[in-house]
Order: sequence, then C-alpha cells, then structure tokens
Amino acid sequence: MAEAEASRSTQAMGSAFEQSLWILFDAMIPRLQQALGQSSLNLRNRHTNLE
Repeated sequence: MAEAEASRSTQAMGSAFEQSLWILFDAMIPRLQQALGQSSLNLRNRHTNLE
C-alpha cells in the first residue's frame, strides 16, 4: 500500500498509473490496427457497448 509521505502527487492513488496506461494504449491501438490490417469499422463492429 502506498504511504502518504512517499508521494507528492495531488492525484488519488493509482490515477497517474491509470493515466499512463490510457496514453500507452491510445498509442498502441493504431499501430496494432495497422499491423493487423484492421479498419476502424472492423473494430467498431466488434466493440461491445455495455451501456
């Protein structure tokens, strides 16, 4: 568990890590899409909307 004095961030625990993952995955998806020959339409058709 993170200790309060070890971090100087004002973000809640995990926020910086979660944000870095979003940035990483946002950069990876277009590269994977191109490497696998997938169009945005292909991805959209397989995407599940849970709402």
